[in-house]
Amino acid sequence: MPSFNFIIKNKKNKGLIVNGRELKTLYFYGIDITNQQGTDLNDITLETYIRQAQEEVESYLSIKLLKQVIEENSDYYRDEFRGTGFVKTEFTVNKALKLEGYIGEQKQLNYPQEWLTENKSNGIGTARQILVVPNSNVSTMSINAGLFAGAVIPYLGLVNSNSIGSYWHKTYITGFGFESLPYEILDLVGKYASIKVFNLLGDIVIGAGIASMSLSLDGMSQSIATTSSAENASYSARIKQYLSEIKDTLNKLKGIYKGISLTSI
Repeated sequence: MPSFNFIIKNKKNKGLIVNGRELKTLYFYGIDITNQQGTDLNDITLETYIRQAQEEVESYLSIKLLKQVIEENSDYYRDEFRGTGFVKTEFTVNKALKLEGYIGEQKQLNYPQEWLTENKSNGIGTARQILVVPNSNVSTMSINAGLFAGAVIPYLGLVNSNSIGSYWHKTYITGFGFESLPYEILDLVGKYASIKVFNLLGDIVIGAGIASMSLSLDGMSQSIATTSSAENASYSARIKQYLSEIKDTLNKLKGIYKGISLTSI
């Protein structure tokens, strides 16, 4: 009997490290997140808040949360490269794929990939740099063919230049896989996104800008008061707690991730 094999690509989290359902389970257990008509907060709203939180964390720590290929250019500084033997990158390097030198549109240099290496732990890059380490695994023919890709003669005037603008063209893999993403970062993004949701929920507990409500019918009355005021929202205590925890976590993670950044003086 003939058989067919189908390969289907599926993106569970749409580029997010946590989805709307997981956010509800982890940070809103026992909390009603519906409006006064009983309509649940839709996934699009939650995903928007999560995406905003991810971008804020990535920007603050100068990292990428999900594995991806980065292509970037940077200037060549002769003294810096000769003194260190590596090329700096914007993000940590899991795997170096290409390191090429360009003068304008003309490729002048192409290092064999076997010469490119990284500092990493458990497959995750720990430094923002690509190291160039010549080794014996590359034949002389491959070196001659791959190392010098373009004509040098027209650019002899640049041989003694201290710098060349936008010379290095780098391609590398950075970021974490879902299986290797530190829980502290996952929790940080979740709390960031949750604060935005709690601010929204605070306005729909009994209505935006309302601190108390009373109802009277045939001599019977009922009053409802919340913590809402000019300075506080209905979930202000939870928000303040998360803000305090976020601050502590950011200070810790800043030393781990931003502390490994190398810059010129």
